[in-house]
Amino acid sequence: MLAITPASPTTGMVLKIRAPRTHCSQVTYLIHLFPGSSEPTATLEMLKPGEARTMRLGNRWRDGENFLTVTGVGHVGGCNPGTLHSFGAKTEILPR
Repeated sequence: MLAITPASPTTGMVLKIRAPRTHCSQVTYLIHLFPGSSEPTATLEMLKPGEARTMRLGNRWRDGENFLTVTGVGHVGGCNPGTLHSFGAKTEILPR
């Protein structure tokens, strides 16, 4: 779980996420913000090994800490025969 403490509740924030080059298949990343819905806030579809994307997290925050989780969903291909044992990602959360 990643903690986000924006300068103010209306500060725009972005998430930069990069799949490691060592991944041998594509991974979809599900992003959840807490507190919030159980539905993903965003889905980053099928990042290839080494691929990066940036997404806006919005500008409506609680005062103090907010939290974000990143979950990986593996895709069959490369060395992945259909079971994701682990995943990684490099993440940065920045003001927009």
